[in-house]
Order: sequence, then structure tokens, then C-alpha cells
Amino acid sequence: MKSQKGFSLIELILVVVIAGLIATVAVPSLSKARDAADNAAAMAKLRAIHTSESSYRFMYFRYARLPELNRFAENAHGTVVGSTLRHKDFTFIMFPNPTDASLKVGFRIIGYRVRNGRVISQFNMNEKGGIDTIIQ
Repeated sequence: MKSQKGFSLIELILVVVIAGLIATVAVPSLSKARDAADNAAAMAKLRAIHTSESSYRFMYFRYARLPELNRFAENAHGTVVGSTLRHKDFTFIMFPNPTDASLKVGFRIIGYRVRNGRVISQFNMNEKGGIDTIIQ
């Protein structure tokens, strides 16, 4: 009898099936871990924005709009698009649209991320620095 070297077709199919099962379990877990890391980065960005807002208020006796704040922080918070601020996948807006009078008292910033036309993460922050998770 001849000795054959290599894998049989059954062994090869079995390896492919096992690799597929592992990928089926691992890919969603990896995606969830990435989303959790992005959410943590957005919350850290909101904390940094709050620190900058406090410094701005100390110097100018009112809180800043997001474009003013980003200039004040030497563009460290992201990219300004109109009255919004973009950092990675998140968009930050002030709500409602602040006036000079309202900025002397406080502010509210909403950070959100959209995927496939739907908001998948949203955080709110006020002048006291409290961050509320609306959608995670």
C-alpha cells in the first residue's frame, strides 16, 4: 500500500468550517469592542470640551460656541463644520442654538454618531460637566 501525504478533502472542509464558526463569533464581538472604545473616546472628548469651556468662561465671562472654543483650544477638539464640531465619527452640537445671553449662564452640548442613517450613540453634557448617555 502506498502512503499518501497531505490533507484529505474532508479534513480541509472541516478546517474551513471551524474557521468560519470562529469568525462568526469573533467579528460581532470585535465590532462591539470598537464601538465601546469609540464611545469612551467621545466621552473623553466631552470632558476635554468642558475643561476648555471652563477656561474660556474664566477669561471671557461667558461660555464659548463650538467654533470659538475650537479656535481657543488651537483646533484640538476636531474640525469645525458650520456651527458643529466633528471628531472621528462623532458630531457635537450646541442645543438649543446659544445666544450671548444664554452663554453667560450655561450651555448644553450633544455628541452623536450616525451609522446607516440612524443615530447609534448619543451623549449630552451641560455646563456642570455631567454627561448623560442617551443611546449607547
